[in-house]
Amino acid sequence: MLIRPLFLTKMKTEFYTKKVSRGYSESKLARFELIDDKHYIMKSKQEILKITSTKKLIAILGNHTSELSKFAKKNKISSGDPEELAEFLDYFHGL
Repeated sequence: MLIRPLFLTKMKTEFYTKKVSRGYSESKLARFELIDDKHYIMKSKQEILKITSTKKLIAILGNHTSELSKFAKKNKISSGDPEELAEFLDYFHGL
């Protein structure tokens, strides 16, 4: 069964415990910080590929490479920005 390529994001966070103040340093509250997002594209139920660059994403999608390259260059699509990747896939689905 063929499905439309889906965009997936794995968010990595890290938990920092609270730090008590000592001397002149201020205390810090416990917090979560976003470390790094990893983006993937799911072509089929068995095939999930990591997006490392826009050119590799175009190669993964396979169809309409010239139109996708022009769109990516015109709109300055970055492989690290989830909003831009979602816009790129919306354009691909519209072709």
